[in-house]
Amino acid sequence: MTAHLNKTISLLLLLLFSGLLPAWDIEKANREIDMWKVRDARKGNHVIHITTRIKCNAEKAYRLFTNEQYLTWLAPEANVEPMVGGKYEFFFSPEEKTTDCTLGCRITAAEPGRFIAFDWAGPSRYEELMNRADPLTHVVVLFEQCDRKLMKCTDVHLIHSGWGNTDEWNQAREWFERRWKSAFEELQTQAELIE
Repeated sequence: MTAHLNKTISLLLLLLFSGLLPAWDIEKANREIDMWKVRDARKGNHVIHITTRIKCNAEKAYRLFTNEQYLTWLAPEANVEPMVGGKYEFFFSPEEKTTDCTLGCRITAAEPGRFIAFDWAGPSRYEELMNRADPLTHVVVLFEQCDRKLMKCTDVHLIHSGWGNTDEWNQAREWFERRWKSAFEELQTQAELIE
């Protein structure tokens, strides 16, 4: 049931931000996500939701998640096929391509400049827990163009769901929340470097 709920939340967020559901303002969307997080927390399911604003348009922001030459903000090496069903693999220790990586992860949904969704595996410390789960945890990244006249910017929302209900799952989720926050700081820097 947890996996189904998390996939449902991901799907609703994709529909919302892709414009297929009636438009909400970003404040309302954030309140809805926070309500889902509270409801899920009561059930023992937790969702990571991180937002940042980067200095580029939404199309460039999307490329920061799909173009291998820009993905160094997340990992030293990547193998990405930017299409639904394509590989979404990151190698955090490139000399060892079978551990500390997302080998086998795939893009589950994408619309350039709007969103990308993908499966996500854990590092070796959580390999038994996360990488053998069915389904894997799931990440949705939404790109919303800012309404700024003088500066191009995009609000990037990351929602990482699919966490289990044990202490070990909670430790993994907390570890990933810290890692995503740190990675998003690098993302902001990388966004300023691309043309």
